[in-house]
Amino acid sequence: MSTEPRLPLHSIEAEMSVLGSMILSQRAAEEIVTILNEDDFFRPAHQIIFRSIR
Repeated sequence: MSTEPRLPLHSIEAEMSVLGSMILSQRAAEEIVTILNEDDFFRPAHQIIFRSIR
């Protein structure tokens, strides 16, 4: 049995894709902010980027 802490499921690549879409398209950003919030991102840096774009 492993004693390492279990991490929540996450996909850094998916987070990067969402943020990239938001940067490239205002329409995408407007739609995404109605679906996601910064707590949905695993990486703290991605949370900050999302908050800045929003």
